[in-house]
Amino acid sequence: MTPLLAILLSLFTPAVPDSITGSWQRVLVTTDVGTGTEETQTVVRTFKPGHDLTETVIYEQRVLWDDDEAVVLRFRSSVSGQWVANGRDLLLRYLHRTLRVDYEGATFPDRAAEVQGSLRHAFEKKNKSYLRNYVSTMRNVLRNYFRRNSGAAMRDLHFQGPHQFTATLGQETIAFTRCEE
Repeated sequence: MTPLLAILLSLFTPAVPDSITGSWQRVLVTTDVGTGTEETQTVVRTFKPGHDLTETVIYEQRVLWDDDEAVVLRFRSSVSGQWVANGRDLLLRYLHRTLRVDYEGATFPDRAAEVQGSLRHAFEKKNKSYLRNYVSTMRNVLRNYFRRNSGAAMRDLHFQGPHQFTATLGQETIAFTRCEE
């Protein structure tokens, strides 16, 4: 592409609108075929005026515990950074040192509400070191991810009205929906 053609195309390519500011959500559900473990990731990216970024992810893992009882483990990660619009691309720079990962608790979906607290207490007492190691591993994996992907871009943003956009991230097309703050 000639420089003149690139300049002309950039004049007619709509830029990322200021309405990108606010919180946007993406939900991803995966299942490990080998173990049957189901994980739901709810990603919320908040683009603030002044180009600050906060990304929070809620991880909910449904695993089997004693005697094949289902338990849902909930973890939360958050990281700060900055965003910059460049044409129809959104560049993301993560500050991996701000990463925080926390265990938020366990629920037992097949059990009554009255026994949730005692089951959670027993589960957490029995699995204390497992949970601590899991959070530590998750923190290390995410820190490396944010370190490697700082400066990555969500490319070719397309807005479908004021409440949804799609973008290309690597080889994948991803969709975000505006969420209430």
